[in-house]
Amino acid sequence: MILRDRFFIGGAWVAPSGKETIDVHDAGTGAVMGRVPLGDEKDVDRAVAAARGAFEAWSSTPGAERAAYLEKISANLKARADEIARLIAQEVGMPIKLSARIQAGLPIANFANYAKLVKDFQFEERVGNSVVVREPVGVVGAITPWNYPLHQIALKVAPALAAGCTVVLKPSEVAPFNAFVLAEVIEAAGLPKGVFNLVTGTGPQAGEALVKHPGVDMISFTGSTRAGKRISELASQSIKRVALELGGKSASVILDDADLPAAVKSTVNGCYLNSGQTCTALTRMLVPQNRIDDAERIAADGAAALDHVRQGGIDLVLLDLMLPGLPGTEVCRRVRELSTVPIIMLTAKDGELDEAEALDTGADDYLTKPFSYVVLVARIRALLRRGGRERPPVLDVGDLRLDPAAHRAWRGDVEISLTPRQFSLLEYLMRKAGEVVSKAEILEHVWDYDFEGDPNIVEVYIRRLRNKLDRPFGRTAIETIRGAGYRLAADGG
Repeated sequence: MILRDRFFIGGAWVAPSGKETIDVHDAGTGAVMGRVPLGDEKDVDRAVAAARGAFEAWSSTPGAERAAYLEKISANLKARADEIARLIAQEVGMPIKLSARIQAGLPIANFANYAKLVKDFQFEERVGNSVVVREPVGVVGAITPWNYPLHQIALKVAPALAAGCTVVLKPSEVAPFNAFVLAEVIEAAGLPKGVFNLVTGTGPQAGEALVKHPGVDMISFTGSTRAGKRISELASQSIKRVALELGGKSASVILDDADLPAAVKSTVNGCYLNSGQTCTALTRMLVPQNRIDDAERIAADGAAALDHVRQGGIDLVLLDLMLPGLPGTEVCRRVRELSTVPIIMLTAKDGELDEAEALDTGADDYLTKPFSYVVLVARIRALLRRGGRERPPVLDVGDLRLDPAAHRAWRGDVEISLTPRQFSLLEYLMRKAGEVVSKAEILEHVWDYDFEGDPNIVEVYIRRLRNKLDRPFGRTAIETIRGAGYRLAADGG
């Protein structure tokens, strides 16, 4: 249970004016995962006063200095990326692999990008006989949605801070915990007191209080059209600047000469991103009347296949990127969102994806044509035996750490890039730390290949793993293994 009982106002964690709280539910189970304070008009007033008090000094801070703060925030977010990914996966329901790349990754990039932009931005320039001066608006009230919570927060807070504005943030009460992590990150970065302030609450209470407040110069809102209309009405009373990003769900326009299977499948796949919680998902298709029957059939087949995956009716997925009309990488991402079913991606020798890119889409394994069907069957057997529905525990042996579910490995604080075979070998060696095993056992449990009865192939992969670890870390694989208390049997060298 996550309990947050204070707001971040004026550079300090302060108690709310009231005692009411908001339950936050786990998107996967529906259970209450934590609580946050229910902010009201008094809390908003304190936050706006802090932002107003900090504005003059912050707006006078040189752009390079503001950029340095944004870089610190980006670095601090990166240091807590795993925590953020897990937190938003619970709040929103996005699978952890995608949450790490999107929900945690994009905010890191957003703060870094605005740091870079503000360094070179010309706040004052001469145009003819005139001088154009770009000044910060003032206090910005940011009200954000729940589907990409920290990403949307970053897209409002980062440019506002870069421009010299101070901010009062009211995040979605559906997914608020990530905003508290951001507040902690900002505090650790040493941002001057009052430049960033956080108040949680509902739209009708904290949200409307922020929009109506005379000390707020601008409101930036992302959400529903209905809420946007209400914000426009309230902001108009004080002639407040308003930036509204509303609605979405635009149509996918498919013309008569389009590749119909590719266009329809891509549209259907896009609907499943973030469990359908995406404003830019194309959930309508406009197709020529004479192709409507074919489009409906292709869409129905595609949706049914993905539903079958979600319901657990498939044990393994093979995606051949060379099949015409199949957007394999998009299908892979959608399948990975819906299920932990193992995925093997197939491509040509000179295909558009390399191994790292294929695995980044969510695939568990990757094969380049031409390959032996004996090898393919063996890889399928290995994946099915390992299974994909239960998340295996993270392994810690010596200075090595390995997350089998996320397919990531670290040595100390540095991440190691490994091929699937290298990863499988290292995982097995770490699981068997302290035991004596033979090359034959490694061969059987890591790859399940015959290799024409030649277990010496293990030495090849040990050598490759050693070389991979040698370059960035300066220790051989054998030393790493022995340092962890692991040793090979006599026939293993």
